[in-house]
Amino acid sequence: MRLVPGFHLGLTNDYAPNVLVRGFSSLGSGNLLVLLDGVAQSDLILVNPLSVLGVIPIDVIERIEVTRGPGSSVFGADAFSGVVNVITRKRVDQQQITLSGGSERTRDGRLLVGNSNASTDIVLGAEVMETDGPTPVIRADRLSQIDALLGSGFSLAPSAVNTDQRNLGVLANDRFGQARAMLRLLRTTQGLGAGILSAIDPSGTRTLETVEGRLERKVRFSQRLALTL
Repeated sequence: MRLVPGFHLGLTNDYAPNVLVRGFSSLGSGNLLVLLDGVAQSDLILVNPLSVLGVIPIDVIERIEVTRGPGSSVFGADAFSGVVNVITRKRVDQQQITLSGGSERTRDGRLLVGNSNASTDIVLGAEVMETDGPTPVIRADRLSQIDALLGSGFSLAPSAVNTDQRNLGVLANDRFGQARAMLRLLRTTQGLGAGILSAIDPSGTRTLETVEGRLERKVRFSQRLALTL
């Protein structure tokens, strides 16, 4: 999305991803509608689509469609600044296993397998990633102000913050005749960085988990009339 004109990618104060579109931003990219195969991804509290979408194994993504500008008249709620639709593969042409690594003790493993015939398509993608993340040193936090006022020693600053991350993403697309099913699991565990209260927390973590399942079947009544359930 960095290549899309008007899209700017950054981080929130707790090191979560955030997208600014055409100058508009909100906590957790709440004014951007994110779809997975046409189905909206958003939580019920902060309307954060990126945390619900989470980790989609990159090899199972076929393409990403981006619509810039207000789109609520077509796509409904949350499409204030744009729409991002992640389209996943429905069949696999080449099976593969990928292992990679990098700085900050980053390790990544990916798997893409599948099988297709006249009546069945099976796609399974999985990705596991671990990283220690950057460890910026914070000289003073919110508790430093309290320490200066009360003469206490609550703050851990100066200290490096915890930004490690452990991701698991699994997605399966299956077709059996006229029926199609999708099942996916996301689990992300990450350090709190500078802390959600702007107080350094070297050991606290938060875990985000999404489980999503879909089952659809197309019933055709005639050449011109069909119904998808």
